[in-house]
Amino acid sequence: MGKRGYGFFSRKLLGTRFFTILLALGVVFFTVNLVRMMSRDSDVRSDIARLDRDTERLEAEYRRLEDLRNFYKTVFFLEQETRKSLGYVKAGEHVVVIEGAKTDNARGGVAAELSNPQKWWKYLFGPRG
Repeated sequence: MGKRGYGFFSRKLLGTRFFTILLALGVVFFTVNLVRMMSRDSDVRSDIARLDRDTERLEAEYRRLEDLRNFYKTVFFLEQETRKSLGYVKAGEHVVVIEGAKTDNARGGVAAELSNPQKWWKYLFGPRG
């Protein structure tokens, strides 16, 4: 009698509309959550890929700056800078100064003494070359 009553009860419960609707709602609930999880997983994966690219870019920038810092520590760079800014001359070298030569604007010579209209006249109608 136990088996027969159990089968009758389960058939009666499973055949009701309420159970069918409850089962459908459960399937919808799990499907929606699965889609949300997949979307979140996709977002996380894209964030990880973006962060990996950023990490590679920053590591390359770090290596470039490290090389530049090491170059600034070299004797060659220090000597080059002291020659430019302080006029450093090594023992045995001779400095030659040529007076009366026209210089460009970067060195602050004759071209810097011209007025603005004179500079334009020279630019527009001056010698080509």
